[in-house]
Amino acid sequence: MREIKCKAKKIRNGEWVYGDLVINTETDTNRIFGSFANVVHGDITDNGLHYCSGQLDEVYPETVCQYTGMKDKNGKKVYEGDIVRFCDDPPYCSDYTIKYDDERMIWIADGVGDFMEDLWELSEDYVEVIGNIHDKAQQKQAIIDMMRDDEKLGLYDE
Repeated sequence: MREIKCKAKKIRNGEWVYGDLVINTETDTNRIFGSFANVVHGDITDNGLHYCSGQLDEVYPETVCQYTGMKDKNGKKVYEGDIVRFCDDPPYCSDYTIKYDDERMIWIADGVGDFMEDLWELSEDYVEVIGNIHDKAQQKQAIIDMMRDDEKLGLYDE
């Protein structure tokens, strides 16, 4: 059975939290159980929620990213919205943004322009998570790194 986990940024402090996504449609809030310890089945509160123990953080809904089931070459989990670098022939590397393609119902690695790959066509041995689309500092650094690599290859030479 596949592991379904999410990550998102906490409203409280902007830090990432990992765990199980809980959406309350009545209050229109998204929360993540950071450490889902134990639900006592049958014990329901006045508002219909189960009693439970664990950390429950409210998160920005636009930052919710689902785990793809893949890990990078360092064993780090790859989530939707992650920016990954694929390097099977250094120094020729490609950066991709991980997205879910609703039409084909698969995870894809979206590259420059119209170039896309089925995520599972990229070997985990050559994939490294370098950032996330919701982390501005990491976005800037990824662009700088990409430009430096392009410069090394002479792509900016006249």
